[in-house]
Amino acid sequence: MNTEPMMITGKDEIDEYFTRVKEVVKHEWEVTFNYMSPINVDLTWTTKPILDTTYKSMSCNKKIRLSIFDDPHTVKVVSSKKPKKRTSDVLIQLWDVDSHKSLIYGLDIREDCEMDWSGDKIPLTKPEKVLTSWLLDSSEGKPVGPSTVINDVVKSVSDKNGFINVFRVLD
Repeated sequence: MNTEPMMITGKDEIDEYFTRVKEVVKHEWEVTFNYMSPINVDLTWTTKPILDTTYKSMSCNKKIRLSIFDDPHTVKVVSSKKPKKRTSDVLIQLWDVDSHKSLIYGLDIREDCEMDWSGDKIPLTKPEKVLTSWLLDSSEGKPVGPSTVINDVVKSVSDKNGFINVFRVLD
C-alpha cells in the first residue's frame, strides 16, 4: 500500500480511498488464510503459552486466536524445522478458529521494543514486547507476515487484553 501523503479533495475520493484500503486488507487476510496449514499442532498441547487469546476480527469478520510461546525447548524444536542458523526468541501461532488452520511465526524480541520516541523505557510485559517487536518488524518491511494483518492482530489483541503501552513505542 502506498504510504505517501495524498491530497483528498472530495467525498468521492475519500470513498475510493477507503474502498482501496478495504480491498488490500481483505486480500492480505485471504493470503494469510491460504498459507495456514491444517496439519500444524496446537502448541498449547505441549507447553503453556505466555498469551493465548481469541477475538473476532473486524477486518476479516472471523474468529482469530493468537498464542505466544517462549518455552526454549518448544521454540528450538519448531524453529529448527526452518532453514535458519539460530532459533527465534518466541513463537507466534495464529489461528483461523473456524477452519482449525494455523500459521507459526518465529520472532525475535527487539531491544528497542521498550523505547519510546524520546528514548525513555516503557514498562512492557513479555507479551507486549512480542507484539511491539512484531509490529516494529512489520513496519520495517521484514518478512513476518502481511502488515495489515499484523496491525489488525496487534491492535485487536492489545485492545482485548488491555495492553495500552504497545502503541506508546510507536508514538
